[in-house]
Amino acid sequence: MHRLTTTRVAERAGVSVGTLYQYYPNKQALLLAVLGRHLDGVAGAVEAAARQAQQQPLARMVEAVVEAFVGAKVQHIDEARALYAVAEEPAGAELVRRASARASAAIQTMLACAPDAAFEDLGVTSYIFASAMIGPTRGVVERQAPPKLVRALQRHLVSLCLGYLDREKLPGWRAKTPS
Repeated sequence: MHRLTTTRVAERAGVSVGTLYQYYPNKQALLLAVLGRHLDGVAGAVEAAARQAQQQPLARMVEAVVEAFVGAKVQHIDEARALYAVAEEPAGAELVRRASARASAAIQTMLACAPDAAFEDLGVTSYIFASAMIGPTRGVVERQAPPKLVRALQRHLVSLCLGYLDREKLPGWRAKTPS
């Protein structure tokens, strides 16, 4: 990140620095745009997976959302790693908050459609589910985990999230059967 300059970006993009400055007034604006694009991709992947998994059994819902989230985060793992520093700055943190809210809302809508589970507080449950994916994924990405751990991440997150949701299901809840 410390070697990134607008001059280098312009050269790599094949444009003049003046042209780059027409779109991005400074390096920070450029980095925030890249962070925004990355987070839109992650939130969009979770939203699409959650939409497609509606009405599926809880286990399938979890698998679909975790697969989408991890896939989006590790697709460009070097980019994701570099963007954590940008995400901690105030403007970056706001972008992260919005993307997290999108993912949590999509998960909440999905969980509301689970045919084999119901939850007391869908807002809290979906927030914890999303957060449970974020923490370990950040650890794996930021610490440059070995490829074996990156490959195992998805399977372990499914176990973690499904275990949480199974424990949080309302006791004695049964799927409604058509009359």
